[in-house]
Amino acid sequence: MNAETRLERAMAIVEEVRQAGQVDAETRAQCLDALDGELAGVRGEVEALRREVDGLKAENRRLRQSRGGGEEEPVATRVGCYQFANDDTLYCPHCWDRNKQKSATTRITARHRVCPACSTPLSGR
Repeated sequence: MNAETRLERAMAIVEEVRQAGQVDAETRAQCLDALDGELAGVRGEVEALRREVDGLKAENRRLRQSRGGGEEEPVATRVGCYQFANDDTLYCPHCWDRNKQKSATTRITARHRVCPACSTPLSGR
């Protein structure tokens, strides 16, 4: 049973408890016990999901680092474009800042370039 189903059942039990004001203490106690069980199940489901997310985050970090572009940051700016370590290509700063995508720019003149991905004109000062 997933967390969503358990939460729906817990909410139904809460509604029963609300209406249990007109019933005896034994029925109310049974509803509270059922609610406690459902909430314990939800807690277990949430912990399992949290472990899965942590595992996926670790795998994501590992994959980013293995492809060589993980935590890379620009080291210089030239003609309004970013440069990265050990790479002479000039990249669009807008694409990098927004999406962490390296988009190589195209030269128009010695001082003007354009990004083919986002069409941003770039120029040196």
